[in-house]
Parts: sequence; structure tokens; C-alpha cells
Amino acid sequence: MEKIDIPQVIISYAGGLGGEWLAYQIGQHDKYYQYHDGELEGVQNEYNRWRITPSWRGTMNDDSDVQKNWLEKEFDGSPEWWYNKNKLEQSFDDKEQYYQQVRDMVAKKKRYQIPVHRSHEAWQDLYWQDLFNEFKVVTVHINKDDATAMHVLQSNIIKKIWWQEFRTLEDLNDELVDKCRKHKVDYDAVMTVINRFSGYTNYTDMMLAINMIKHHDKSPGHAVDVVYQQIAERWNDYNIEQHSHKLPCDHLIVNYGSLFVNRDYNEYKRMCEFLEMEPWNKDKWLAVLDEYMGEDLGTNMITINNVSDRMWLRVSEAIDE
Repeated sequence: MEKIDIPQVIISYAGGLGGEWLAYQIGQHDKYYQYHDGELEGVQNEYNRWRITPSWRGTMNDDSDVQKNWLEKEFDGSPEWWYNKNKLEQSFDDKEQYYQQVRDMVAKKKRYQIPVHRSHEAWQDLYWQDLFNEFKVVTVHINKDDATAMHVLQSNIIKKIWWQEFRTLEDLNDELVDKCRKHKVDYDAVMTVINRFSGYTNYTDMMLAINMIKHHDKSPGHAVDVVYQQIAERWNDYNIEQHSHKLPCDHLIVNYGSLFVNRDYNEYKRMCEFLEMEPWNKDKWLAVLDEYMGEDLGTNMITINNVSDRMWLRVSEAIDE
């Protein structure tokens, strides 16, 4: 089988653990930079949430039906899970067809040669590992007993997802129309609640308004509890444990607390050794890391208490007609 001789690295992580930023930085190292020559761009918003340029992987996931080969059963790292996944893949005879699509894309456009990718479900991405001469996965895992690291994770999830403001009605509608359909609530009823809120509406406000309508037969406190549970699901044991399982490929698990919070240069070097890339010197790496983490620590951190206070303020505005 014809393989592609461009090294690939998938950064796998639960949301809030900086995986997209880490993928971008890895792509700036000489080993990987030479293949994309600057096509990999990193954009951060005001909440320090990063987005990087997608490559062939994003195009295949978005524009083909390759995900029909994904196993819907939740990943648990068990031999049975992998057996069922392999059985599913083998039930299709079009794997080589998808492989050829990637070969054609990589040959056609420089952007598709970007060798670093981000994923929340890298166990599915192992579908591609036989297509490349080198295919490595780095998983960012957080120790749920590390209180400091967990505090940072919770703040990141709140700030980068639940705290984002909708500055225009168009921005709000982009989210609200879909969410109303998903939760089977009336858009106009939800907007009646939102229009009572002062200032800009953020994601938490929107979800609170949706749940106030959805659970209109119960107290507003019930809607507050529902939203709190929806937020907390992002750092529950399932989401954390999924990213602690060893994958049957060239795979390394790095510790979020060590790499990001405690700034352990040796954890960074361990990752570089696994990827067989030349590490930056300590001063350069820490300067880049500190610039990123400086946006997520200290006075920039948002706690669940901040969220609770905001929701109860919104409840008081909604019911004080």
C-alpha cells in the first residue's frame, strides 16, 4: 500500500485542556514546520480559546461520510471496544477509497500537508494510521485528584465556552436556533426571557433561558441546577477517564498539571523525545507557555460560584417584570 511520508501527530484531549494550542506549538517545531511552511495558523479569541487551521483530517470528517466507520459506543479502552471497532471497519470495503482521497488532497494543496491535528476522540483517528509512515498520538490527561489543575480546567471550560458573549443578535441566533430545536423549546418564548436580561447575553444566560422555558412547570432554581449539571458534565469522570486509556498505536500520555500548570520542562522534553523532535530551549518554551497560561490563571480565572451568581442575577431579572 502506498503510504504518505509526512509525519502525523494527533493531539487528543478533553475540552479545556489546551490541546489546540499545544498542536499549534508542536507545528512550529522544525520537524513539523517544514511540511506546512506557515499554512498552520493559530487564532485566539478574547477568552484565550484557540482555533487552528484544519488539514486533510478536518476535510475528511466534514465533507465525506468516513465517520460511518466510527463506533458509536462510548470509548472505554477495553479489548471488546477495539474488537467491535475493527469489526465495523472491516464491514466496509471502501477504506482504500478514503485513503486515496487523502493522498489526492495532500498532493494537490499545501494546506493538506499540515501534519498536526487536534481531536477529542483520537481513538477514532486510528482509522488513518496505516496510511502514513509515521503516525503518533499525544493525549493530554488530567489527574482528577490534582485540585489545582482541576480548578484551572473548570475555569477554562466556563470561560472559553460558557462565558462567551453574543455581541449581536445574529451571533446569538447562530447558537439559539439550533439549541431551541435540540431542546424542543419555542424560540420566541426563550427570547422573551432573554430580552429581560441586562447587558450582553452569554452562553450561560442562553442555556438558563432555554431551561427556564423547558422546565417552566418547576421553580427557576431547577433551571439553575440543570445548567450547573450541564457545565459540570464537561469535567466529570467519564470525560477525564476517556483520555487516560492507552491506545494501540504509537501513543504518549502527558500530564496537564505537569506540562501546563507546574511548567515542568522535563514533561515537555519527554513529549519532544516521543515525537522525535528537537525541543526548544527552556527559556523559549517557558516564555511561550507563560504567555498562554497567563490568560488562564490568576485574576482571569472564573469559578462555578461566579456562574451561580450570574444565573441567580438573571433569574431575578427574568421574574421581576
